[in-house]
Amino acid sequence: MHFMKPLKNPWAYDRRPGTRRPPWIRGLVAAIWALILASGCGHVINYPVTSPIEAPGIPPDRTPTPEALNELVQTNPQAAGKTLFGLMNGHPDPNLRRLGQALAKLPDFADGFTPQEAAALQAVYDRAVHGGSKERAVLDQMARENPAPYQYGGALQGFFWYVKKKGLKPSALVDVNPAVFLDYAWNEAPRNLKTPQDILDFMTSQFSYRINAHRAWDRRTFFSKKHGDCTEFTLLAGDWVTRLGRRVYVLLTRPTSLYGHASLIVEDEKGLWLMDVSRAALARKIADRKAKGPLCRVDARVWKEVEGFDRIFGPFPNVTDLVRFYEAKRGGPVPFRVLDYDQYLFHVEEHGQEAGEWWEF
Repeated sequence: MHFMKPLKNPWAYDRRPGTRRPPWIRGLVAAIWALILASGCGHVINYPVTSPIEAPGIPPDRTPTPEALNELVQTNPQAAGKTLFGLMNGHPDPNLRRLGQALAKLPDFADGFTPQEAAALQAVYDRAVHGGSKERAVLDQMARENPAPYQYGGALQGFFWYVKKKGLKPSALVDVNPAVFLDYAWNEAPRNLKTPQDILDFMTSQFSYRINAHRAWDRRTFFSKKHGDCTEFTLLAGDWVTRLGRRVYVLLTRPTSLYGHASLIVEDEKGLWLMDVSRAALARKIADRKAKGPLCRVDARVWKEVEGFDRIFGPFPNVTDLVRFYEAKRGGPVPFRVLDYDQYLFHVEEHGQEAGEWWEF
């Protein structure tokens, strides 16, 4: 979502790189954050997808033999995964502990460990312990990517996918730029997504919603940083849906007078489908929080906006009927505009924001 109006409006400001917001906007942002913190929702507008695995550290003198660890990987991958993270957490080398903490944030482990994942984790652990200095340097570089809590590294995830699929040769990490593993993930991810629903499910489990008040990121940067708002979600999801051979449009709406919102319309032989990926990410994450206890006031307000958006809706015969889904949430008419996806993509990735005139409706 974008807290902006058309550029002719007093809310508008120049968002080009290197420019600063007017003082009154900076003061308003500070006041909003003060209210958020006072509400008990200090996490708000940052809805992470990761919950780092917690495993008590295992001291070196209790390290299983290689044979015992191999057997555990084959017979009980869940226990093997926990043991491997415990070994990294309890290791005296701070770099190995940091690697374990970075790996523990990967959403790949959200549902436990498959045998392939346990074997890949064991291979990474072996190279971190027994590899040469160049190998350990590359691993440490990937471990330091995206160090913020509940964020994880795109290169590290790509490296893990690579090891899971192809194994890990001793020379694989020598004189390697970690960016090659981000390239691998960037190319590998869409190959495994066969339907728009696959794309929605993948993105809501891999990318965090966080309002980006500055220049919008391009698709590759969003893929690397793993968080963004509706602009970034729309750009990447639209790209991947287009690769499936679907016709894609961008739907711009103003659910309220304070902000604009971008989502996707996907067209196939059955009609038009509403695919609101950023709201789906919010809906699924807040639903998880709601299942654990009462929501704070800000989460409860956001929940009213996003409840029910956790899937793709349709088919609709026309855009007017599709937009009625948003109108039901608002309880009244929702202004909108439809753009061709390529038009939206080229402008936003060149200028870092939507064109002001697009919001004049």
